[in-house]
Amino acid sequence: MTTETEEQTKPLTRDDISKADRAMTDRIMHDLRDIALMHVAYDTMARASELVAFNVGDLKRGETHSINIGKGEFRFISHATYNAIQDWFLAVDTTHVEQLTGSDLPMFCTISNGARADRLSGSDVTQIIKKRFGDEYSADSLRQGASVDLHTPPTGKIMKEAT
Repeated sequence: MTTETEEQTKPLTRDDISKADRAMTDRIMHDLRDIALMHVAYDTMARASELVAFNVGDLKRGETHSINIGKGEFRFISHATYNAIQDWFLAVDTTHVEQLTGSDLPMFCTISNGARADRLSGSDVTQIIKKRFGDEYSADSLRQGASVDLHTPPTGKIMKEAT
């Protein structure tokens, strides 16, 4: 069953995220957090409540990268997403990212006085998306956009992104 909010939400595709990424030229902490958040939301197709529950230690590094989304389930992320996460982590002075395996620090948090503060809430995620793209978008727009890209002929943009 589709809710009224979902019907009014427009999808955000990989191209939309790339345009937003290029538009964030200042690369201040908020920009780095927001672009990492958008990439993770798109790649994992996670809901806002799932996104804000991710911890730094949920990121798995290796030849391929993934995020533990809970109960032993992992979702693979693109190299662009991994790089966006790394840029965000370095900006919030998590300078020893490789040592944070198992860390329960929130992956996405508010920023206060140039430093990490509280874990983002689901409504914070929606406000970030609305700020970056407009009121007709929400946190679900990234999930919807990933679904649109997945089903775009001939093989889907998500499949191309994985290579």
